[in-house]
Amino acid sequence: MSKPICNRLFKLGLIFTTLIVLPCLSYAETGLPWSSSFENGDNSEWNGFTRGTVSYTRQNPVDGAYAAYTTLVANTLNNNYLEHYFGDHVRIGLEKVEEVYLEFSSKFEQGYTFPERQGHKLALINLTDGNTTDRRYQVYIVVDGNNQYAITYSDIGDWTFRGLDQNVGTRETVRFDQWDRLKMYVRLNTPGSSDGIVRMWINGELKLDHSGLNLRENTDFGMNKLILSSYTAHESGSNGVQWYDHWLLSETDPVAVDISPPSPPILQSN
Repeated sequence: MSKPICNRLFKLGLIFTTLIVLPCLSYAETGLPWSSSFENGDNSEWNGFTRGTVSYTRQNPVDGAYAAYTTLVANTLNNNYLEHYFGDHVRIGLEKVEEVYLEFSSKFEQGYTFPERQGHKLALINLTDGNTTDRRYQVYIVVDGNNQYAITYSDIGDWTFRGLDQNVGTRETVRFDQWDRLKMYVRLNTPGSSDGIVRMWINGELKLDHSGLNLRENTDFGMNKLILSSYTAHESGSNGVQWYDHWLLSETDPVAVDISPPSPPILQSN
């Protein structure tokens, strides 16, 4: 039972306070932590829309039985994706998320050429106002034309995009035909202040650490949609194959997160 439904039932129960105590279910208020390793051989772990073709294979997954993959076509704007809603997204109506860790594994076929401009998007986190499905802000991981991992944050309303390059140690590039483990941390700015934080680890090493960011301007919008993406923002990419596996989205560092199936909800009295 979601928190909004629980609240509505509780308000009804107040009418009969002399007769009953209405129980509510203890439930993850944000829908996190959440994980997906495609263990059903499909996208059933993802609760949102899909586009294009994302397929599933038993060949060389990071863990479990399956990994996801998509075929990239040269001279096209590839746009294959899966979506997962969390937090205060209007389709599920849970609590707002303002700080999150995303971790997943990615692999590209040897010989793939990344698009020259704007990068190849791997994973996006969208922000909305919680009342509509309209995306307003985004933070996402890309690979640039030099095969380097980077992060971009954007204001869709003003159509502005700001890139964040690796700024810690030596820069890491895609290791073709090998799995790379990527982790991103995002803490949204206080509305009206430039105090947001974005970090990225590549194969366990911190490579990007930017603070003082204005990720959502003066709004109080929360993060509430995750997108697995193979979007190429320019038509100069080549033919290739892209694989994904072992996704984890959480409000605390995944190092300390238990991603085993949650226990059944516990009844609590109000």
